[in-house]
Order: sequence, then C-alpha cells, then structure tokens
Amino acid sequence: MATYPYIILADSEAGIVKRWRVIKMNTPRTRTDSMKITAGGQVDIASGVILRYFMYTLKIPASTADSNYGILSDLEYLFDLTNPNGTPSTLLTLVDHYGVTHYVKFKADVAPEPLTTQLEGVNAWHYVQVNLIRVQGATGSGS
Repeated sequence: MATYPYIILADSEAGIVKRWRVIKMNTPRTRTDSMKITAGGQVDIASGVILRYFMYTLKIPASTADSNYGILSDLEYLFDLTNPNGTPSTLLTLVDHYGVTHYVKFKADVAPEPLTTQLEGVNAWHYVQVNLIRVQGATGSGS
C-alpha cells in the first residue's frame, strides 16, 4: 500500500484544502463498552462504539511558497470553526497517509510550539500537536 509523507485537512466546503507534514503520529482506538456485575456475580458487558483518534505532530511553517501545504494561519482557521451548522461547519475532511478519507473534528487544544525565536517568515517553523476524532466512517482512497 502506498503511503504519503503528509496528510490532507480540508474544511467542509473545501475552501481550505492543504497538505500537512507529519513528523509523529498515533492512531489509537478506544472501546466504549460498559461493564456491570449482575446480582448473581456475573460480568455483563454491553458493546459500545469504537472511537478512532488521529493524533499528529505537524511541522508547520509560518509561511511558504508552496500553496499546496498549510501554514500556521490555515490551521488556526480550521481550529477556529465553531458552528456545527455553519458554512463551513466544524466537520473536517482528513485524508490520512494511506490516502483514506475520514470525517473528523478537533478533539483537544492546539498549541503551536515555535522551533526558533523567529515567529514569522519562511524560516519560522512550529511543531503543533493535533488531536482529531473520527465522527463518520472512512471512505475510499485518494492522493
């Protein structure tokens, strides 16, 4: 299976569709089963849904000449989408490193970590931890 050295994040209207350089990733799955002990001492487990998270550390420039790649202000725009019924909504499209499409939302805070004291321009880079949760199933593959 082919892999890509980036992920793609897009808003729900495809107004922003950008590639992001990934330097670290983790994609845990969490079960939401509930467990009870019955009066007879037996274990009763009710199966729940499986939550899928996408946890990336991105290396993001403050600016770039390559418009295919996102910059810090693009990520802030996507994070700042707060109206689930708005246009665009809080639902994002993620194309993972395998080219598989997922529909996700931000799960946690975003705190850019500058790599140098230079905060603007082509030499300014940030590491940003991005935590996303899948809210709809995966579909197809792409590039």
